[in-house]
Amino acid sequence: GVLTDPRARGQGVASGLVAAVCLRELRAGAPRVSLHVDRDNARARACYVRAGMREVAESGLLLRDA
Repeated sequence: GVLTDPRARGQGVASGLVAAVCLRELRAGAPRVSLHVDRDNARARACYVRAGMREVAESGLLLRDA
């Protein structure tokens, strides 16, 4: 998971980190990056979508394709 210091929340720190990790893996040859997030965690889901991921299942699966 990603935990952001409360003083840094809302500044794009977590979504920037997630985006950078996804990009690194995709450039290294991964066909996609996926993760699961609690479907009740709206803040985390929004963070991952800002990082370029897309929701593909109600269960909380998010993907970012190459």
